[in-house]
Amino acid sequence: MSATNDDVVMEGTHDNADETPEPQTIANNTMTPEQLHEIKKASKNKDKQIASLKLQLRNSRNNVEHQIKEHREATHAHFQSVKEELDDEIENLMAENELLSRLLEDKREDFNDKHEKLLLVSRAHARCVGTRYQLVQACDMQEETISRQSNQLMQRRLECEAKDRKILQLTAEVEELVSHANGEKFEEAHEK
Repeated sequence: MSATNDDVVMEGTHDNADETPEPQTIANNTMTPEQLHEIKKASKNKDKQIASLKLQLRNSRNNVEHQIKEHREATHAHFQSVKEELDDEIENLMAENELLSRLLEDKREDFNDKHEKLLLVSRAHARCVGTRYQLVQACDMQEETISRQSNQLMQRRLECEAKDRKILQLTAEVEELVSHANGEKFEEAHEK
């Protein structure tokens, strides 16, 4: 499989395989058939390397996109779960607070009873504060996880860009080999 037949199309690259390179004449340097064969062999090897790197790049990109999708879905599910738990807790606390308020209103004349109900309100408030603290901790941990995973994805993106540069380098080497080979063929035909 050659680089020009690969179905991976990268930004910033153009397929120049159909353009015929201009013949070049190398003075006082006639290549033997063995040397031409080695050049063709090297060119095929470069094509194989390019195809392999492109396949690796495509697989890496697919993996990164899949991980991003899974990460987003997991993050959304996590925050949705936290929100539902918080809504339930708030609803329960509001119902409990309303009940305690009614009890306190009914027992306003009785100091001891009022003190007991105020203590219950204080405990409910403490539970609310504790729940809020736990939610803040969970959000902080999730933020750290998101930051770490974002850094990992950025590192993989840099690796993909490095592979892009390697592919461009190999493509240039192949084009140079093909150009030299065509130049030798043109020189031999001209001498005949």
